Amino acid sequence: MEQCADTASGLLDNLCACIYSAKVSDEVQFEFISRGSERLTGLGAQSVMSSAGGWLSVVHPDDLEEVESCYRRYAENGAGEEIEYRVMHADGSVRYVKDVSAVRNEGREVYVDGIVEDMTAIRRAEADLERTQMLQRIGGLAAGIAHEINTPIQFIGDNLTFLSDSFGSILDLIEKQKEVCDAVSGDIDDESAAVLESLEEAADLDFLKEELPQAIDQSRDGVKRVSKIVAAMRDFSHLDERRMARADINKALESCLVMVRNEVKYVADVRTEMDRALPGIVCCIDELNQVFMNLIINAAQSIEQKIKGTHNRGLITVGTLEEQDSIVVFVSDTGVGVSEEVSGRMFEPFFTTKPRGKGTGQGLAMAKTIVERKHKGKIEFETEPGQGATFKVCLPR
Repeated sequence: MEQCADTASGLLDNLCACIYSAKVSDEVQFEFISRGSERLTGLGAQSVMSSAGGWLSVVHPDDLEEVESCYRRYAENGAGEEIEYRVMHADGSVRYVKDVSAVRNEGREVYVDGIVEDMTAIRRAEADLERTQMLQRIGGLAAGIAHEINTPIQFIGDNLTFLSDSFGSILDLIEKQKEVCDAVSGDIDDESAAVLESLEEAADLDFLKEELPQAIDQSRDGVKRVSKIVAAMRDFSHLDERRMARADINKALESCLVMVRNEVKYVADVRTEMDRALPGIVCCIDELNQVFMNLIINAAQSIEQKIKGTHNRGLITVGTLEEQDSIVVFVSDTGVGVSEEVSGRMFEPFFTTKPRGKGTGQGLAMAKTIVERKHKGKIEFETEPGQGATFKVCLPR
């Protein structure tokens, strides 16, 4: 019997999951927690047991009320449940867990025996899949919009070019007619001359000669900007093509800047420092576009946090350079920077310093995975709290 008990104890200790037993008749009292708790929480079983609330002490504060409610239902209904919630690790990270329990009665006492399994990796994979599917849907939508916009924009641009050329020809004709009229002015009766002068004043020809070419040029410039946005949308519309191919990193960054312009324009100016001699590299450009956009948006949000309540503007510098056997992409900002306590957790999945609704903590974790695992590169940052940060993506040539 003693050998069986030792074997059972060893099995419990080696399980990746955490086993617990608690009395829930009145208040929740944990009577056993296996050593699997250490893998989930970073705390030893005895440490968790001796803390106020036992296992409940490591439940995420936002989920605690729901978990406590479940334990009350166990006592009332006499049936176990399967629930999911979050627990806090000793290093400050968050783990997603599934808690499957069964209720047993011993006389008047009600007990719950449960097994808590780490679901973090699965939830991350599901979040990545959901994000990929969402991006694919957005990509399809962007491709359709780009196609629908592109055709009318093309003929608007062509018509503006035609109007510009035609107006120049009309002006030349009018000038020649004026020269002829001036040459034969003595042969034109006073009434006809007065009519011509009145028509010229009504048309305000001098004003049209000055303003109309400018209006056409501004319209053509607007069409070019729309065409540039459409081209960027088309570049981003193939998010389901996760293939490695040679790509122009400078062009990718320029497309990213077009796509995030609305996020940036109200808080910062953008300066580009591209190495125009930069060679193309073999990469999955669609995934790298996600990385670049994330870094630029983060820079804008950092600046927004710093200048809030002022009339100041920040500066975002986006550039490329070649270093030995690598291509380096850098994004610098004049935002709030990264504090020392946050620096060590910047690339941790689900970690975010942004308010609810502003970030999920997935962006930089995803960027690290794309750059370092898929492209065998490196992503790093330098920061001075209160002054800004520079993120660098190094990609092998």
